[in-house]
Amino acid sequence: MAQKADSTTTLPQPRKTYSVKSGEGREFSVRVVPNGGRYGLNDCRVNTGLPMVEFYWAETDLFTGERYSISTLLKDHHKGFGLRLQGVDASFSAQTMNDVLVWAVGGDPESPWG
Repeated sequence: MAQKADSTTTLPQPRKTYSVKSGEGREFSVRVVPNGGRYGLNDCRVNTGLPMVEFYWAETDLFTGERYSISTLLKDHHKGFGLRLQGVDASFSAQTMNDVLVWAVGGDPESPWG
């Protein structure tokens, strides 16, 4: 029997993604996991900490195994660092990471003002 959604039922919301290309030419999707957001296999975990970004293969939408706290990335970003995904042999330039971080905190990477 199908369950009806009512005012107390929270249905999963589609996650916004941001598309990026690695220095090696591979396409990735980046997703934000906010505080209280679900993540992990079948969304079985709840983020009780600071917001995070996750990297997915764009072609298959499979998780790469790489997840980072936005606050950690922001600390390194002011030094002009890019990011290297350890498990999938992919790297992103400092400009690409700037665009990811602007998007992750709600800005527009295409705008000169973020």
